[in-house]
Amino acid sequence: MKTSAGSMKFFNGKKVMKLIFFMTACAFIKDAYSQDAHFSLQSLSTVILNPAKVGNSSRYRANIQYRSQWKALGTPFTTTSASFDMNLKKSDKNSGGYFGFGLNALKDKLGNNGYQATAVHAAAAYHLPVNKNNTIRLGFSTSFEQRAVGFANGKWGSQFNGYQYDPGIASGEVFAAENQSSLDIGSGISYTFSKAPQKRKHKIATRIEAGIAGFHLGSIPLNTPDGLTVDIPTRFSGYLSSVFSISEKMGLGPSAFYHYQGGLTNQMVGLNAVYLINSGDAFISNAKRTALSLGAHVRFKDAIIISPMFEWSDFAVGMAYDINISALNAYTSGRGSFELAFRWKTNGGRNR
Repeated sequence: MKTSAGSMKFFNGKKVMKLIFFMTACAFIKDAYSQDAHFSLQSLSTVILNPAKVGNSSRYRANIQYRSQWKALGTPFTTTSASFDMNLKKSDKNSGGYFGFGLNALKDKLGNNGYQATAVHAAAAYHLPVNKNNTIRLGFSTSFEQRAVGFANGKWGSQFNGYQYDPGIASGEVFAAENQSSLDIGSGISYTFSKAPQKRKHKIATRIEAGIAGFHLGSIPLNTPDGLTVDIPTRFSGYLSSVFSISEKMGLGPSAFYHYQGGLTNQMVGLNAVYLINSGDAFISNAKRTALSLGAHVRFKDAIIISPMFEWSDFAVGMAYDINISALNAYTSGRGSFELAFRWKTNGGRNR
């Protein structure tokens, strides 16, 4: 049988692999539609990890996170999040309880077509110091969420001109976008142990934090689409994070994260190493706290995650790269996701 060179080019191995990968990815869209977005730098995802975390650190804190994954498909799937939280603690020496408040906006988009989600979360927490080193925190959240599926920008077989895809050819396909929106509630509780360095030269404080939370505990639907309607299952999340001083300027921090939603689990464990370049001691003129950290984590049956971060004064910039070890590795050659994060926090305006 005679085959044109153009057709051979169109059906080369690389494109066949992309087609197979696309079909595989499509199988995940329904699951993705009923799942919450996640980041590899989970400790920065304050509001969506546990509402009890809002206001648990500095007087003011802001985070921006961007995640791009499945680039091997051609057009990456992206998740963008921006959050701000604060607390009303009057003084670092205050031993009484205090409130914290936070907001988060998130957009999750799977390529040019298919699924996308937009969510706005608001959270409030009460922080109750039990004593000098121990604090219990209780938080609640509410969110507006909209999830949509549409194929208006799809590429169809009717647009193949015999040699390649031609966007100038009308597809003849008509799809109505389907979306559903709702109001949800969630809650969480966490515990924090913190202690100043015990050895004279050590500069890194000990901190252990653990919490559990539930999301989509109750939902009020705001619209009922004619087509695809998916109930969003309750998500249960738990985390453990820590840092321990091991020398004058070095610290280690084991951490673990667990999420369960709709029969699917997301489990991640690993270790962070911190090197304190400058402690920012008050008696050193113009000294700014400066630190480097490097994390190595494993998300079970999915990826190995490498995550460096640089901190200077009130600012931090971090990144994470996921090395794919899942069944999709055959199509991605280990290329997983790339993540970038910026953090700002300050105690400005608080009495010490």
